[in-house]
Amino acid sequence: MFSISAGAGLLFAASVEIYEFTELAVSADRWFYPFNATPGNRILASTFGQDTYTVFDDRDGQFLLVFDLSEIGIPTPIDPSLINFESLRLEVNYEGTNPVIYDNTIDDPSTFGSNSAPDSDAGRPLEVWPVGWRDGWTAGTFPEDGPYSSDGGGFGRSIRNAYPKTTDANGFLQDAGNQPTLGFAANPLAIGLSSNTTPGDLIPVDSTIVFEMESLGENENLLLAQGVEDGKLAFLLTSMTEVIEGGKGADYPSYYCREHPNVTFGLAFAARLSGTINIMNGPPLGCEADLNRDGNIGLSDVLVILSEWGCTNCLSDIDGNGTTGFDDVISVLAVWGPCTG
Repeated sequence: MFSISAGAGLLFAASVEIYEFTELAVSADRWFYPFNATPGNRILASTFGQDTYTVFDDRDGQFLLVFDLSEIGIPTPIDPSLINFESLRLEVNYEGTNPVIYDNTIDDPSTFGSNSAPDSDAGRPLEVWPVGWRDGWTAGTFPEDGPYSSDGGGFGRSIRNAYPKTTDANGFLQDAGNQPTLGFAANPLAIGLSSNTTPGDLIPVDSTIVFEMESLGENENLLLAQGVEDGKLAFLLTSMTEVIEGGKGADYPSYYCREHPNVTFGLAFAARLSGTINIMNGPPLGCEADLNRDGNIGLSDVLVILSEWGCTNCLSDIDGNGTTGFDDVISVLAVWGPCTG
């Protein structure tokens, strides 16, 4: 059951609103595959890779998930520069008809494919990525049954309208769907963990797979924030489990979609998201809080506020409410550390 914690659901600081929430249900999910004949209505979504056909992506079978942040009270439209994803926890229900070996480590992309380097451990990790959009689509405008590509066709690499987004070592945006072939270094946001499953064993049927996205850095936040203007946050699940035409060659992970009868009757669950999201009420504070201009925001700046307590129209009125006071102390605490503005 979805809930917002912290009493009324919102923790207020001078310049930040903190949204803590648990088990927000997915609002849209879709097996994102070139030949999905029932987009948005399929009851299972499988993830796999292939290196047999160069007209398809390496990470070929993908699972698109979209969450509606307005359901936790975040007002829209959202300014992407004012949102911070402090931590996120994504849970999906692994169906398990095609049993796969549990791998809890990130695999080097050079180990993918028929002519690859040897993989040091069995199995392939389950991966989650931010979503990039093509053809003008966003998480807020793309429907579950939207077109796979600009012309609706499935033949071609890096053409799908929603794709796993990452950056390379030079900071350039890339389509992680073809990372193994292109050979650039990049890691997913997280890999799926199966509680009480030993690496190398088969993942049990109907397992809960957890993707823990903790201590998200600046780059991860930028990738996640792009496209959230309409209040929708999207992810793509992938894996590099190799298959060949017709799904032959290996078993591959499958997940319950929200349309599955088992989800309808409470025997399984659709994807759900928990976490902490911070929304700035105005432009992020930078060196405005460094009141003594020593390059660091800390105790000395709090002392300046205390010395000017109650002052009107002073520089120590960081939040701009007209009076130096408690809210300004909170503003300093919110950006404690080296001045980055």
